[in-house]
Amino acid sequence: MADLAKIGHHVLMNKIDNDTCKLAIEFIMKGNAKAKHERPEKLYIHLNSGGGSVYDGLALINVIKSSAVPVVTVGNGRLMSMGIMIFMSGHERLIHKDTTVMCHQWSQSCDGKSFEFKDSQVHREMLDQLFYRLYEEHTNVSYEVVEEKLFGKSDYYFDAKQAKNYGMADKVIDIIPLPEG
Repeated sequence: MADLAKIGHHVLMNKIDNDTCKLAIEFIMKGNAKAKHERPEKLYIHLNSGGGSVYDGLALINVIKSSAVPVVTVGNGRLMSMGIMIFMSGHERLIHKDTTVMCHQWSQSCDGKSFEFKDSQVHREMLDQLFYRLYEEHTNVSYEVVEEKLFGKSDYYFDAKQAKNYGMADKVIDIIPLPEG
């Protein structure tokens, strides 16, 4: 079997965490570090994730957005929570027609003294604004739709067609772009 990374493909089919994001970040960095004549035309990240760590996901988003080699995100199966946020950051975003998408507010727990709860509230407000900005950058929906549905009080599920209508995906596909070689 061919080494997928050598032909420009990476699969992220797990929880978004330090390990999975580190592998994806290394894949993008290695693709960019090649001599220009050896670089792949595009890098593909195939996503199927129920979400996970906000900060690990943000690190991957920042690397995707910084990549000189265009990163194509391919959604297949489920794109939930941080999974959809990572997917939306691709330079080109392809979503399989049978993919389920879920957006919701991020979650966090806090233990401690009163002042720690106050600090935690400042932190939560900062992250809220960051997520609103990401939705603004990567979708065509209004602040009201983000607040009421995508970042609403409960999990919000929808299909690939609706993801395209929201501007989260560029194209709904029937066939997954698989590596050849």
